[in-house]
This record gives sequence, C-alpha cells and structure tokens, in this order.
Amino acid sequence: MSGSLTKLKPLNDRMYRAPREHGEILSVPLLRSAQTLAEGNQRQLNSATLQFAGVLFAEYRNNARQEILEVATRFTSQFADVPEARDSISTPIYVTGHQPQFVHPGVWAKNLAVGLLAKQHGSIGLNLVVDNDVADLFGVHVPDGTLQQPHLNTVLFDDPQLPQPWEEVRLKNKLEFANFAGSVQHVMDAWNIDSCLQDVWPAAIAASEQCDCTILPLTAARAKLERTFGLENLEIPVSSLCETTAFLQFVVEILDRHEQFFASYNAAVAWYRTTHSIRNDRHPVPDLELLEGRYELPFWFWKQGEHQRERVFVKREHEQFVLFAGNVELLRAPLKSLLSELKQLQKIGKLRTKALSTTMFTRLAIADLFVHGIGGAKYDEITDRIISNFFKMQVPAFLTLSATLHLPVKSFSVTQEDLLTLEKQLRDLKFNAERYLDSAEASPLALRKQELLAEQNAAQTIGLSKRERHRLRPINRKRHLELKSIQQQLEKIASDKIEQCQLNIQNVSSQLKANSVLKSREFAAVLFPTQSLNELVQRLRDAIQTT
Repeated sequence: MSGSLTKLKPLNDRMYRAPREHGEILSVPLLRSAQTLAEGNQRQLNSATLQFAGVLFAEYRNNARQEILEVATRFTSQFADVPEARDSISTPIYVTGHQPQFVHPGVWAKNLAVGLLAKQHGSIGLNLVVDNDVADLFGVHVPDGTLQQPHLNTVLFDDPQLPQPWEEVRLKNKLEFANFAGSVQHVMDAWNIDSCLQDVWPAAIAASEQCDCTILPLTAARAKLERTFGLENLEIPVSSLCETTAFLQFVVEILDRHEQFFASYNAAVAWYRTTHSIRNDRHPVPDLELLEGRYELPFWFWKQGEHQRERVFVKREHEQFVLFAGNVELLRAPLKSLLSELKQLQKIGKLRTKALSTTMFTRLAIADLFVHGIGGAKYDEITDRIISNFFKMQVPAFLTLSATLHLPVKSFSVTQEDLLTLEKQLRDLKFNAERYLDSAEASPLALRKQELLAEQNAAQTIGLSKRERHRLRPINRKRHLELKSIQQQLEKIASDKIEQCQLNIQNVSSQLKANSVLKSREFAAVLFPTQSLNELVQRLRDAIQTT
C-alpha cells in the first residue's frame, strides 16, 4: 500500500445530469484539469508498493501498458494510420470505451476528448471497443415523418440476429451493409441534412472485406470520422484485451484471493444501494453469488459461436483452484500453474470481463486517466471502493464527460412551461371567466358574482349553534346555486376563448411531442453533418485549452 487510502464520498447526482441545451458540455472535473489528473494518477500508481503478478505493481503496469499498446496498434493498423510509437512507461495514456454500435454525440464526446487530450499533450489516446457486451441493434434510429408528426424509424446495416456478444456477430447481408449509408441519407434528405455517414462508410465497407465480423468495420467508420478532425486514437477490442498476459495475471490475482474479493465486491455494491436508496437487489449490478462452495467472479465465459454467456465461478479444493462456467468445470490447477492454464483456456473459449472488472483492470493497469460517461461514472463508485478495500491502493481519479447536440432541423419554440401556463389559463377561464371578458352581457353577471362572494365571505357560521346553522342552510344553498348558474353563464359567454385555449393546449402538446423527436440528444453522431460535429470538437478543444 502506498500512503493512506482515498476517502471515498458518493457522487453528487445533481452534478451528473446530462446536458439539455444544444452545444452544452458536462465535464466533472473540468477538462482543463485532465493533464494534471493524469500525471497525478501516474505518479500515484507507479509508486504503489503492492506486489502484483510476482513483481512490484509499477513493473507489472509498465509491462501491461506495453503489451496492450502493441495489441491496439496491430488492431488499429488494419483500418487506419497509426501514430508513431511512444514510450508507454512515461507517456500519459487517456482511455475511454463503449460498445461498437453507433452512439450519440454525448457518448462520442469521450472519444473526442481522449483524442484531443492526446493531441494537445503529445500523449496517447486509447478506446476500448466493448465487444463482450450483447448486440441488440443492427442499425441506427433516424427521424422520419413530417415536422408536425415526426417519429423514429430504424435503418438496418444488416439482417437482425439473435442477441449475442458483439464479438460473435457476423455480417449476414453484405449488400445491405454496402447500401447502408445511402439508405440513411435517403431518410435524412427529407430533413435537408448531409450526414457525415456518407463520407466515412467507405472505410467500413473496405474493412468488411477483410473479415465477416461486425466490430472491425463499425470501428473503422468511427475511426475515420475521428481522423477527419485530426485525432488518432488507438483502438482495442475488449476481446483482445482479455487475451493479454497482463489481463490473465489480473485474473490470477483475483482467483488467488477470491473469497476476499467476493466479500469486497458485494460490500461495495451494498454500500452503493444504501447510499443511493436503491431497493432493487439487481441494480446497478447483481451481487456475486455463492453456490455450493463456488464463488462467483465478475467475468463471463462462452465458446465461439455460442450466444449465451455463462457466469464464472471458482472453488478451492485442497491446493487447486477449480474454475467453472455455470456448472461446467473449465480447469483445475494449483496457483503456480493458473496463468498457463488460463492461456490454454482462452484457446478453447472466451474468458471475458464484466463492466466493473473492465474498468477496474483498465484504470489500474493501463490508463493514466479514464474518461467515463455519466452512467459509467456512477457505477464506478463501486469500482473505487473495491480498489481501495481489496487492492489497498489509492484510487486513481477519473473524469466524467457528456455533451448534447441537436440535429440541425427545424423545431418548435415551445416549452413545458408554455403548456403549464395555458393549462392554468384554461382552469381560470372556466372558474373566473369574467377576468377575460369585456362585454355588456358579462358585466352584470360579474358584478352579481362579486356580491354573492362577498355575502358568502360575510356569512360566517363559526360560533353559531346547530339550530342557527340549520336556519341559514337554505340561504347558503340558494346563494351557491346562483353562483353556480352565474359561473356557467360566464363560461358560456367565454366559450370561444375556452375553445381557443383548448386548441392552443392541443397545438403546444403536439409541438412538444414533435420536439421530443426533433430535439432528441439520442441521434447517432453519424447522422450529423460534419460541420455540426466540428462545432463540438472545437468546444471540447477550447475547454481543454482554457486556463
């Protein structure tokens, strides 16, 4: 352990709300502090006195960074020019990651920031292609319909397939894949938008000729778009990350102390639920389970071509560790042979991380600064506690980033406040129509209403006997009926205004519903024109350079 452990506090949810306005950026802490954070994390991690994989943690980390950058360079060079190799020991590495599907600009901003930071500071940007997650959308949502009644449609780049890890997805319909950009642009033409997808999709088509997998061409298209703005991030699939010696050494460390890790993991999840008042015992992640002496670990296992991922368990029997996928035994070996056995296991199957173990390994072994989205930042509160309590290390800081861009389409200048104002006006028109009327017909009714209300206010029954209250009841009843009659007459006189207000409410409601599509922040970045995306790039660049 190096120094005292980090004092961990829960995140302030109010600080971690997605930006609502076009062009707005959320960065916690500010992007201009990224270099300082990265340098501080690097010093902190390299000074750790922890023994890891038989060596000091700093040596393990240096070896891991070198190995993983070599793997990332080989993968990236399949579809893009790779920047000159840099010293992996001293050069800061900025890391982010996401599934390979199309993402909106708020998510993509992480890749931009990592690339811009690398460019600004002469360092390295690395993106994890999270291909161990399940693929469920083989296309992109696009705006369809009319300005008044827009709706979402889905344009596919391939035939739908059963849910399965992205790593296993293979292209089924290469003709549909080749025509994808044209199909998207056909829809976007109705909105007078030239999407940047047309410019980057040839890179995806070229990559698809190298293999029938999906992650390579999708990554190639995104990398092409990023290089349009001069960014040169390296890319590495999580599947490749998990086959490195560094990752398997990380697994061995957890296997060696799996009971302690199990307790630390579940304690951190329980803390998160208590702190955030969460009652669902499956959120944000399920507890690890102990089944018949077998301890669950935060990993998946499956074999090539399988769609179902199995949970991984470990059990110690005498001096051997027995690893299971579900109920199926995968291997048994003593501690000294675990690493070589895990390497053999990766040749017949796929041992992969879950979300928390992905970022845990990455933040410890690779990154000098990890850039999270809002969801990942919240969940990594759990990771922070595991790092602190299990590894007994200072927790490296991370940066949380998101942004909002709206497609350059017309929308309606109405707000939810406008609707609330109209609804309040409608209620007032029905109960106080005289406020909106100026006519000879309404004036005497309004005057009589005021007289009756004054009489009603003056007719106090407090302190009166039951007999006296009973005597006044017919008078009060008569006054109530007259007031009701006057209100109905005034409402009838104001019927045109009431109908107009109801029509206004209907129009504003329809426009707000249309705006929920037209001004959605969820549209994929590839639907935007390059100029719109360049505005986001420039905003991020300015945020990094601000002093």
